[in-house]
Amino acid sequence: MSFKNLDEAKRIVSYPSIVRKRGLRVVKSDSTRLKYKCDIGCPFLCLISEVKKGQGFEIKTLETKHTCQEAFKNKRATQQALAHYFKNKVQNNPKYKVKDMRKDV
Repeated sequence: MSFKNLDEAKRIVSYPSIVRKRGLRVVKSDSTRLKYKCDIGCPFLCLISEVKKGQGFEIKTLETKHTCQEAFKNKRATQQALAHYFKNKVQNNPKYKVKDMRKDV
């Protein structure tokens, strides 16, 4: 999977974290790379780095296995992340209710 910039990568990585109720922490973050690990310490790992100078970013390493329990608090569930997550759903169905949003998340 490729991204235009690191902000887009951060936003996209947040979605599965929110839906699966898993906490992620940033291990390394600079202008050319981003590394996520699970909050608890299970084998989950996501390494995103620059492809070539100015050509975007892509996931270089991804270990999706979580052996931890669901997290009740999630730092990735910000207002901005949730707004992006539900934007298309609300536009496609203006009668989309908060009760339905809670079921989706």
